[in-house]
Amino acid sequence: MAKRGFRRAFITLVAICFCASPARAMDLVELVKKIENSVVRLDTNRSTGSGVIVDDRGWILTNHHVVRGASQCTVTLRSGTMLKAEGYLALLSHHDLALIKTAPFDKPSAIALAGDLPKIGERVAAFGNPRGFSFTTSEGIVSAIRSGNDVIETIGRDIYDDLGYSADATWVQTTAPISPGNSGGPLVTMSGELVALNTWVWPGQNLNFGISISNIRRLLGTVSPQQPPKHFSEMPKIREKTVTRRPNEPTEPTRPYHPVLSFELPTGRLFSYAVFDAEPVEFIKSLSESSNDAVVLRHPNGALYASADQQKGLLHGVTLGQYETRQKMAIVNYVKGQRHGLMLTWKENGEPAMFGQFANGKPVGFVAWHEDGDLRMLLQYSPKQLEWLQLVSGDSPAEGFKTREEAEKNETAKDLLTKLEAFDESIKKNEQKLRRNARQLDEQQRRAIASKLGPEKRKMASARAAARDAQDAAAMRDWFRKSLGK
Repeated sequence: MAKRGFRRAFITLVAICFCASPARAMDLVELVKKIENSVVRLDTNRSTGSGVIVDDRGWILTNHHVVRGASQCTVTLRSGTMLKAEGYLALLSHHDLALIKTAPFDKPSAIALAGDLPKIGERVAAFGNPRGFSFTTSEGIVSAIRSGNDVIETIGRDIYDDLGYSADATWVQTTAPISPGNSGGPLVTMSGELVALNTWVWPGQNLNFGISISNIRRLLGTVSPQQPPKHFSEMPKIREKTVTRRPNEPTEPTRPYHPVLSFELPTGRLFSYAVFDAEPVEFIKSLSESSNDAVVLRHPNGALYASADQQKGLLHGVTLGQYETRQKMAIVNYVKGQRHGLMLTWKENGEPAMFGQFANGKPVGFVAWHEDGDLRMLLQYSPKQLEWLQLVSGDSPAEGFKTREEAEKNETAKDLLTKLEAFDESIKKNEQKLRRNARQLDEQQRRAIASKLGPEKRKMASARAAARDAQDAAAMRDWFRKSLGK
């Protein structure tokens, strides 16, 4: 009886040890083979992103910002099979998470979920569709596990608020490179377990962030198996800002930025702040051309002054600017050195200054000028010229002018134009500084590449010369033998 009891206890102990043993780590080739059928590509009427299958009943996890505002969504599997998304099951918008639904899958495809956060230094791989290159893999390590408040300390509360994230979010920081299109794709350990969802990038130093498994499990815990999906049209299109102040942090009164202010101009164009409200968060999130090629400048106190994406020495992508107080200064998009897209700027007290729409360096659409947090002047541009200048008083249209010449005859309009141009000149000086640094960075990179290629080129040239010498020597020997009749 004692032997039988001992044997039973031994078997139980072995079973416990077996169950508690960690999953086996794989090399990257094995991991890709294991994970690739869990990764999907998402194409909406607005953008392309990534997702990961978390349940074979047709549950796909992705970022909220990938599907926000979509009227339809197509899911493409690694096999090439295309499915129509039926809608969404759940959202955690302030953690940038969404669970969408398709028809059930024919083959088991769901990814395994990690039971806990990864360890710092642990190897991980990111999967997704960066810039539309479907089913791409990159590798790195876990650099840190950060709370929302940790991130706020570095990038500033205002930018974090603009991103729309909650302070209680938990982020996995990784060196595995991600780009626009990776959003919503899985970040997995080398044992094939999901530990985070690729979400956003801070430019310049390979700082990539994924919303963690702890937040993912929180989302999945809100869904019941029988729950019907909601249509995408019911999804909130714009995420409200969250309050990320700490309990003992003093609050400051904030002025409303007139999110509902709208009116029709005499030109027939309807103005609404929605034209400035939709894209900035997307700019920061994707940091469109985020890479290690960004120009990063800092204030004397160490706070980030500006981070500007560049390509071949030209500003290209998103530029973010902050004051020394970490108050946001500017969010601007550039293409090939010119303003292209939205330009949003703020004064040091946090009030809006100039908001504008640009194409190829010129204003196209609306340019808005504020004073004391209120909209005071609105300019409407066509690609060629100013079409209308509208003064605004108390959120209502006041006097309007067809031309600049007419506007300058009005004292108020002339004064506002002068202030707008002076402010724009100060922004242009910052742009010039960033352009110089972009050119310097590009030149440094070119020299670094040249220095690496230099020895190789010399080695290749020497090899070619040695081959020619050998051929010449062989030819001489052959000629000499023939001349001797041998």
